[in-house]
Amino acid sequence: MAESSRMAGIKEGIMFCKNNAERLLRDAHILFENGKHVSSFLLSQLSLEEEAKAFRLVQKQLKGKTFSKKEWEDFAYSHEEKLRYIQRVVDELDADMVRRSTGIDYWQVLKKMYKGMGEKNLENHRKKVSEDLKKFRNTRLYTDYDFEERSWTDANQIDLASSLRSKIMAERMLEYLDYRISELRKE
Repeated sequence: MAESSRMAGIKEGIMFCKNNAERLLRDAHILFENGKHVSSFLLSQLSLEEEAKAFRLVQKQLKGKTFSKKEWEDFAYSHEEKLRYIQRVVDELDADMVRRSTGIDYWQVLKKMYKGMGEKNLENHRKKVSEDLKKFRNTRLYTDYDFEERSWTDANQIDLASSLRSKIMAERMLEYLDYRISELRKE
């Protein structure tokens, strides 16, 4: 494979993604504090997607690997892939916290959950969750025409709770990203 089709400067990319995620989240805070919950939700979601890119870069760096141009574009330009990946990171963080505080194997708890929901495996469950989030975002963030109902949908349907959950999740993942970046510095 040609050298130019492989990614270079992963550590620099991690910091660019992290800084952009922080900027988006700061703007989401300002909008949230001013009652602009739809816009705050959107920026929080974009912050999570930037965080997903940073986490994925950290993973590659820790393994001494890199991305091909196609692999990066397939991931970085797909909302669903980034949202699915951030779910994986959340599961890893939760599994570690649950194991340390209770001794319970969180992965077994997750397995029971997704099996109970009719999913064959955790990745299928994550795919369904990311598709549900995409549908939620599409029906609440964008003005659209519903051909079955023969009416327009309003783009201002994000409530305070949804906006707050998204913002808190982005904050939590940024804290965890700082921890993962510190692991790179130990190398």
